[in-house]
Amino acid sequence: MNFFDASFLWKEAVISSVLLAAACAMAGVYAILRRVVFLPAALSQFSGFGVMFAFALTEAAHATHGDGTAIPLAASFCCGIGGAVLLGWKEERSGSRESFIGIVWVLSSAFIVLIAGAVPQESYHVEDLIFGNAVVVAPSQMWTAIFASGAVILLHVLGRSVFMFVSFDEETAGAHGLPTRLINALLFGSMGLIIATTTKTIGALPAFAFAILPGCGALRLFSSTGAILAVAGVSAGLCAFAGYWISFARDLPTGACAVTVTGTMTLLMTGIAEFHSRCRNRV
Repeated sequence: MNFFDASFLWKEAVISSVLLAAACAMAGVYAILRRVVFLPAALSQFSGFGVMFAFALTEAAHATHGDGTAIPLAASFCCGIGGAVLLGWKEERSGSRESFIGIVWVLSSAFIVLIAGAVPQESYHVEDLIFGNAVVVAPSQMWTAIFASGAVILLHVLGRSVFMFVSFDEETAGAHGLPTRLINALLFGSMGLIIATTTKTIGALPAFAFAILPGCGALRLFSSTGAILAVAGVSAGLCAFAGYWISFARDLPTGACAVTVTGTMTLLMTGIAEFHSRCRNRV
C-alpha cells in the first residue's frame, strides 16, 4: 500500500500538521523580529505542563471524560494563551522578558517530568509532547486545528501592517496613538493559541521548529511583509506534508522527520539568500 492509498490512515493527521505548521510559521515571524525566538519553546513546554497537570487532576479525581482529551486540551489552551498574553502585557525592561521566558521554559520542563512520574500510566505522553506524534489525530483534534490555525492565519494576514509596525518600532507606534500593549497582547495571544494547539496535536518540538525555522528563511529572502508571511506559511506547510510522507515511507518518527525537513528547507532558503547577496555585491 503506497502513501496515497493509505490516505484514510493519515488524512486527519496531515491536514492538522499542514495547517498548524503554516499558522505557527506566520506567528513565529514576529517572535524572530522581536528577538524572543525561545518564546515558542517556552509556550510549548508550558502548554505541555498544562496537559500533564490536567492528566494528573483527572487521575486524582478518578474521572474520565469521553476520549480523555477535552480537559488536557483546555488546560493546554489556558496555559499557552495565558502565558503568552501575560508576556504581551509585560513591559520590556533590561532583559526581563528574556528572563521570564527562560524561567517558564525551565520550570515547565521540570514540572512535566515530575508530574509524569506521579502519573506513570500517562508517562508515554511526555515523549509525544517533546518529540511529536501526529500518527493518529482524532477528528475532533483535526477540527480544533482547522479553526485555530484559520483564525491565526486570518488575524496575521489582516493585521500584518500593524503587527510589523509595532514589532519594528514600538515607541514610534505608541507615539502615533496605537495601543501597543494591547496589540502585543493580541499578537502574543495568537502565538500562544497556535503553539498550544500544535503542542497538543503534534508535539512541542515540531511546534518550536515550525514557529522559528521557516520564518528565518523567509526573512532572509524577502523584505515585504506579505511575502515573508506567505513564504513562511507555505514552506512550513509543505515541510509538514513532506515530513509525514517520509515518516510513513521509512517508518521513522513523525516529529523528527518534520523538523529535519523544515531545517533542510531553511538552510536551502538561507543559502539562496546568501548567494543572491554575494552576486548583488559583486555587481
